[in-house]
Amino acid sequence: MPVYMVQASDSLVKIGWARDVKKRVSALQIAAAHPLTVLRTIEGERHFEGILHDHFHAERVRGEWFNFRPEMLSINPAEMAMPRKKKPRKKASRFRDGYDAPLLLYLKEGTREAIRARYGPRSEARTIRHLLAAVLGQKPD
Repeated sequence: MPVYMVQASDSLVKIGWARDVKKRVSALQIAAAHPLTVLRTIEGERHFEGILHDHFHAERVRGEWFNFRPEMLSINPAEMAMPRKKKPRKKASRFRDGYDAPLLLYLKEGTREAIRARYGPRSEARTIRHLLAAVLGQKPD
């Protein structure tokens, strides 16, 4: 998937990626006030777009639009490719008693605060287990 640089005026450049750059530019042109010109396309990985966004962050105007710099015509993101930090995935937490954390959504925030105030923060999981067992009509462990 190529990364593209499209110039909208003398000073604004959009850095993006698309499977089909011609279709993407046509779609952008519909909403653009100025004629769009493809400055260049760079074959490679999709993360090249992010590398370029990071590199030109000081020139960002809004979103994926940047002020033009002559360096944009010659920069090679493959040479400066540093692994982008991936955001860690949130793992589904489970209480030691086996109830899923999303079950907390059944308890209002005030109820959770009351549990913490009455029984202390460490006993919240045990207390929630007992409350949920009562709601589900089960006998607590």
